[in-house]
Amino acid sequence: MRKIYSQTAEQAVLGAIFQIGKRFDLTEADFYLREHQLIFKAIAHLQRNNRTIDFMHVAERLEFEGTLEAAGGTVYLGDLQNNIVTTNAASYFKELKKYSNARQVAHVAHELLEANAEDWSEKTDRAMRDLMAITVNKNDKNWSGDITQALREAVDEIEDSFNKDGLIGVDTGFNKLNNIIGGLHKGDLIIKAARPAMGKTTLLVNLALNAKVPVGFFSAEQPKSQIAQRMISIVGRVGLQNLRSANLSDEDFSKITHATSTIAGHDIFINDNPGIHIQALINQARTWYKEHKIKALYVDYIQRVKAFDSNLPRHEQVGQVAMALKELARELQIPVIALAQVNRNVESRTDKRPYMSDLKDSGTIEQEADLIAMLYRDEVYNPGTMDKGIAELIIEKNRHGQTGKIKLQFDAEHVTFNDLDVVHDIKHYQASMNATNF
Repeated sequence: MRKIYSQTAEQAVLGAIFQIGKRFDLTEADFYLREHQLIFKAIAHLQRNNRTIDFMHVAERLEFEGTLEAAGGTVYLGDLQNNIVTTNAASYFKELKKYSNARQVAHVAHELLEANAEDWSEKTDRAMRDLMAITVNKNDKNWSGDITQALREAVDEIEDSFNKDGLIGVDTGFNKLNNIIGGLHKGDLIIKAARPAMGKTTLLVNLALNAKVPVGFFSAEQPKSQIAQRMISIVGRVGLQNLRSANLSDEDFSKITHATSTIAGHDIFINDNPGIHIQALINQARTWYKEHKIKALYVDYIQRVKAFDSNLPRHEQVGQVAMALKELARELQIPVIALAQVNRNVESRTDKRPYMSDLKDSGTIEQEADLIAMLYRDEVYNPGTMDKGIAELIIEKNRHGQTGKIKLQFDAEHVTFNDLDVVHDIKHYQASMNATNF
């Protein structure tokens, strides 16, 4: 008969909890034997109420619940505290989790076997979600910890930031933006929003290329070949319109060859399902995380992702997607950067710069996002503007620091955003060279 638990491991873990006075990041279901489930339930209750975890208090709690005898009685509790060898508790903890995960997988398999024609699709989706949660959630992240652990992690992040010249998170590629937000932080949901034709997708592609780490990219609006063409235009400095019309010179082909070779060196994984369901997105992201160790996720765009419940009002569906993306960022401990649409009512205003309240379909986006930046280019509305070729990135919300406005240079021909100060230096240099040549 297949072994589905280890009594020794369960006893060792409970004994360790008694001896150190703190519980591991476990649940009752991680224990197979009923007496151990009852004991752990009492331990969890004590910790939630800031009570001391020891033989006496656990026994009192079990007696109060009327389950002391079912849990083995005071003699068994005393043996767990005093006679169980716990010098290798970490190893026993891993063994306990191994059996717990195996039982969960067996349960998922049983549910699939019981599926019928009416509910197989729902059960399949749930099975995929549960299996990925086991392989990612259960093994890769310990969500419970004391203040000492939290302080240690905080100091590690500070030291890492110092070693990377103040950049804690994933590089945006824009110096001014990095200086304000410190990069794209793990666990954050970051929203970039704008009206159509402002360059939302272009900015997202630029951010993905600038990351310099493995990333995932969801493109619900454009096929992956078009995303790749944008990258070739950015890296190779070949006009996107030329690429799409095949109006290319020999020099352009040389640039394309160099660009494709350079881009191929990036770990960028693209899913271009145009009607992707949020659960499929989550499953794909978990797979990328597990297999390729992605450090950031880019989503184009949030209103195109299908919600868990398509029967809800539209704003609630978008809210579901926003909440799921935030939970995914926390689960994988990576930044999730998602594009969002802005309501058309900005078109009726004199100043057409969008505000956070203009986000389309859902106020939940405002609540869930850690950072919200609105993209605006004045030349879209005013062709004669003095700010031609200039984009404004307006940070409306920033849980980690200041808000404000950053100006970027926008090169429409090569679908590229750049730091404005760098471009000005280049123009100044070119102007001086032209003057000298003249």
